[in-house]
Amino acid sequence: MAMKRAFLSFKDWGFDPTYYVSLDTVANVSNKQAIKTLIKKSKIKGFFFPKHESSRFYSRRTRFVEIKSNCSDVNLDFKNVLHVANTGLFALQIAIGLLHFRKIYLLGCDANYEDKQTHYRKDYWKNIEHNPPGIKFHYPAWLLFYERYIKNNDRLEVFNCAKKGKLQFLPFCDFNRLDIKDAEINSGKSRRAYTRPSRKTGAKPSLP
Repeated sequence: MAMKRAFLSFKDWGFDPTYYVSLDTVANVSNKQAIKTLIKKSKIKGFFFPKHESSRFYSRRTRFVEIKSNCSDVNLDFKNVLHVANTGLFALQIAIGLLHFRKIYLLGCDANYEDKQTHYRKDYWKNIEHNPPGIKFHYPAWLLFYERYIKNNDRLEVFNCAKKGKLQFLPFCDFNRLDIKDAEINSGKSRRAYTRPSRKTGAKPSLP
């Protein structure tokens, strides 16, 4: 799954993702032509856009899924209203609710946006209007989801791999020290997922 302007890297990666998501209602207007090209020419199987006027450009297309968001409640049935405020949190909900992972590591999700470069490519927001990332909406959404769904969930482990981030309510894990084995990843007893946000690296992502 790729999000927002990650399509800038599809050629470098050498493949199209299975799904594409863009929740930024402002960026969706600026990216209109690029997204239409993806829908027409890419191998992407499904596109997710918010229930918003900005999605009118794509709603008549096939492979379209409309996301109804509610930032004050938590729902993971993916049929009604999702708790959505940023793409990182949406990816986490995909990992939990659809892929059923029970051990998840968040890479590069700092939620503080102190660095000037908030994404892995310098041209990520070049000549594009978008909703600026920030603490005002993103951090409270992460905290609410943690309080409502993760904190007292004995069947779920979510680790924060960003030392200087704002998500300090999640247990910290040094990802470089993890001993990851393919047998563990693919075992039904211990399913792992890694949500890689847009600022970590420009390298081709590896999937568990």
